[in-house]
Amino acid sequence: MGSDSTRGNRIPWRERPDSFYYRRPTTRMAVAWMLRKSFFDAQQYAAVSHEREDPEMEVLAAALRGSVPIRITVRRAIDIRTAFRIADEYGLRIIVDECTEGYKVAELIAEKQAPVVIGPFYFYPRNYSQYSEGREFNWNNAGILADAGVKVALASGAEAEAVDLLSAAVFAVRHGMSREQALKAITLTPAEILGVADRVGSLKEGNDADILVLSGDPLASTTRLERVILNGRTVYRAEQ
Repeated sequence: MGSDSTRGNRIPWRERPDSFYYRRPTTRMAVAWMLRKSFFDAQQYAAVSHEREDPEMEVLAAALRGSVPIRITVRRAIDIRTAFRIADEYGLRIIVDECTEGYKVAELIAEKQAPVVIGPFYFYPRNYSQYSEGREFNWNNAGILADAGVKVALASGAEAEAVDLLSAAVFAVRHGMSREQALKAITLTPAEILGVADRVGSLKEGNDADILVLSGDPLASTTRLERVILNGRTVYRAEQ
């Protein structure tokens, strides 16, 4: 939600729609309307039987049944509130991605019991969306959310210059998140959010043998990765 969905779009008013960018949505309200309409259409689809299934509608119908969570990328507090209003209207389970201004509505997110995936971290805005929606950043965003009772995971993001997960955890602890919360935010909590905590995310008997061996304290800035074990087999050694 927010500016990513509308960036570059424009209405073909008094002009020929000769470009990909002559399309909707063009505003924040339009994004919310399109989300609502998509799930309204899915409700109508699910209400009757069909000889041939529509794969796209089947996914939305599964979300309406609560068997599939919806991941919503959202930065501003106003958009976070809108996302929850839509979720409440249709009974959706949502996961909040990025959540830049989550600290402003931490109690609301905790009340809704929605997990949050925070990231990517960036020091300076690199594109219009970050510039317009990521300026009111709080370095203790993760700590404030976790203290409010929100299940928080840290993510490195897809950007080329995004920080790695260990650095994200170090930053979070430095600015107020507890050590235990930060370590869980890059191990067990993401696995719980993805529904695979019975296999990965913690070191215990019966789990997949995927292990990282570090040179020291995971939250020390000087710590380096020494070994990676996947399915019980070493696939990386620092000395090699």
